[in-house]
Amino acid sequence: MKTQNLKNRTAIVSKIFKALFLFSAFFIMQVSKADSQPIYPYSDVKIKVGTQGLYDAATAFSKVNDTFTAELRTEKNPEDVYSSASGEIDKNTMEGNFRFRLPESSANGFTDCYIVIKHRNSLEVWSATAVRIFEDQFNEMDFTVAGNTYGNNSFNAGKRSVMHSGDVNQDGFIDLEDYSLIENDVWNFTNGYVASDLNGDEFVDIEDLSIIESNIDKFLSVKSPLNPEGIRKNSDVPVSENRIVLNQNYPNPFNPSTTISFSLAAESPVKLAVYDITGREVATLVNQNLQAGVHSVNWNAANFTSGVYFLRINSNGFSETKQMNLIK
Repeated sequence: MKTQNLKNRTAIVSKIFKALFLFSAFFIMQVSKADSQPIYPYSDVKIKVGTQGLYDAATAFSKVNDTFTAELRTEKNPEDVYSSASGEIDKNTMEGNFRFRLPESSANGFTDCYIVIKHRNSLEVWSATAVRIFEDQFNEMDFTVAGNTYGNNSFNAGKRSVMHSGDVNQDGFIDLEDYSLIENDVWNFTNGYVASDLNGDEFVDIEDLSIIESNIDKFLSVKSPLNPEGIRKNSDVPVSENRIVLNQNYPNPFNPSTTISFSLAAESPVKLAVYDITGREVATLVNQNLQAGVHSVNWNAANFTSGVYFLRINSNGFSETKQMNLIK
């Protein structure tokens, strides 16, 4: 009997030691795993922001919740993204929390960064200056105050300033290309969560067109420390050749009027003219010195016959031509 009890006790002790061994092994593995994975510092930033299309003037807040992307770019190297995060902006407060995982800790516990905010169909904005972002702490940024955006590049909605709506293709400019995308979706009865739906009602319609129409002649573009004037640049073309970018007229074909836009990298004398199929100049749209930036003109061809016409721009020895089709 005593021998049997001893065996039972021995078996119990053996099981206890086995369990302790397994627990110890598991604990050591977890500690080793934790040691092999560095703990990155982070910063939480509460951002207040809205867009022209989503803004409700009656409530002074947004119509719907939506997702925004924020970036931190250091004051010393604003061309590089230091960290990025996505967050949802609540319609009732126009606020959202963005947690940035930082690549490293700074010696003094903070980094001076520009905050960049992006939205799927709005013109991105930068903070007016670099702001101090503290690690492992709560930070705040209010983009609804006009003076807080770089170059005051925001839409005055009355009680608040908000992001300009209409940069559907996210190229940093609100122009005819964006207008074309929205108009095309209007004709196709497009609906759902799409970039061309500026007011957030999940239908692309005349309301969205009216928003971009109010912006398209303002030559709106992203302004930042990298491009303070928001001038269009083309990295594929040498600067000496990139004096002018002539966009295709819109609409094309057209009847009876069409809009032509072009951009200048520097102040230049510009001649923009229309020629018929024989090469005869039939209309002069621009013939003057213009400032750098994006420009737009309208050609009303009500007194011209249907056919092919050529649009040519000249400046300082540079020229470019586009074909236009007038169909009546």
